[in-house]
Amino acid sequence: MFREVGWETNANAKELVITANIAINKVHESVYAQKSADKLDEFALESLNETIKTRRQGVHPQLIRVEVPLKKSSEQNHPLHNDDVCAKLLDWLPNLPIVHYGGEQAKIEAKLCAQVNEFFRIIKQYSQAT
Repeated sequence: MFREVGWETNANAKELVITANIAINKVHESVYAQKSADKLDEFALESLNETIKTRRQGVHPQLIRVEVPLKKSSEQNHPLHNDDVCAKLLDWLPNLPIVHYGGEQAKIEAKLCAQVNEFFRIIKQYSQAT
């Protein structure tokens, strides 16, 4: 969930970044009792992007991504159905995959599906070791 900010591309992308930042840093908040920032400067964006990337690695990998179903008439105004908003979001967080199911995005979906399969293979490998 994120705030309604109108139609402006950058404003919508910023709200999506803030939402991702809050979701990704929930554990940090509970441990350190610090709320995630609503304003993210260039350093914070780079840090968030690197966090998304590095959480895919290690002993307990995580795959963080945004999933968007096919457009329905009721969803066409959603910011993640706006190509400009998605492009801006990926400018700021290139390691945050955005999956649009179906249509021309099928190649991207296949690539991300392979990442998910690899993610679960790694989890299974470590769960069997314990």
